Amino acid sequence: MNELVDFGFLATKVAAIGNEKAKMTVDGVSLAYNVVQINRFRSMMTELYQISNYIAFNARVRGYCTQQEYNLVMECQRQINDCQNRVSKYGVMSIIDGVSLLVGIMNSFDKR
Repeated sequence: MNELVDFGFLATKVAAIGNEKAKMTVDGVSLAYNVVQINRFRSMMTELYQISNYIAFNARVRGYCTQQEYNLVMECQRQINDCQNRVSKYGVMSIIDGVSLLVGIMNSFDKR
């Protein structure tokens, strides 16, 4: 679903190339979306770390780890890595949108 939204923003940005106000609006909305996604994936990472740490703590207390627990910890680590990649992606996209928005604002001042 996120990829579809990302593609939608890209298509909208291309469509707004000739219209500076529309381009700035799209950049602003895209920036807000990216920040929300960063917060969402960071929250997911926190939950996954908590699950992983809980399982590890219980395994230490018992002195062993079941195969199911091990598999769950490995899945948590896989998902944490995926979330880290997505945070990086949306971070870069946020920087690009922020710079584009700033350039648009500066250009609007120069035209006045």
